[in-house]
Amino acid sequence: MKKFFVFMLIAALVLGLVACSTPGEAEKTEGTAKPDSEGTEPAEVTEPDETDAPDDEPDEPATDGDKILRYALTADPESFDPSKAHGIPSATICYHIYEGLYRDVDGDLQPACAENYEVADDQITYTFYLRDDIKWSDGEPVTANDFEYGINRFLDPETAAPMGYMGTVIKNGA
Repeated sequence: MKKFFVFMLIAALVLGLVACSTPGEAEKTEGTAKPDSEGTEPAEVTEPDETDAPDDEPDEPATDGDKILRYALTADPESFDPSKAHGIPSATICYHIYEGLYRDVDGDLQPACAENYEVADDQITYTFYLRDDIKWSDGEPVTANDFEYGINRFLDPETAAPMGYMGTVIKNGA
C-alpha cells in the first residue's frame, strides 16, 4: 500500500509539472544547434524567419472613424442585453457599453448620465436630473423616458431578467 501511495504521489507531481509547463517551450530552442548522438559538429545555426513572427496587427485595420475595443474574457457572455446580463462575462461587457445614472468608482458613487439627484422628505421618492449632453449613438437626446423604459423592462416578468428580484426594493417594482 505504501508503494502505491508513493507511486500515485510521484505521478501526480509529474502530471502537475507537465500541466504547468508553458506551451511552446520546444519552439524556444529553434535556431540553436544541438549535437547529434555521435558528438560531431553541430548543424548550421539558422535564425527564425521574420515572416514566422506572430502578427500583432489586426487582420483588417480600422477605417477612419471606426473604433474597435478588444477585451479578453474568461468565458462567452450569455447576453448583451443589460436586463438579462447574468454572470461576470455579460456584466463586464454591459458595464463597458452601457451607461447608467451613476457609477461606482472605487467605492464612491459618481455621476454618469445623471448630474445629481434629490431624495424627497418621504425618503421614498428619488428625482434624478440628467445631463444635457447625453445622446444616443444616432445623435438623439437621451431622456428620462428612456431610463423609465429600461427600468420597467427590467422589472417586467415577461423579460425574465435573472436579477429582476432586485426590483423588490422599488415601490411597485415587483
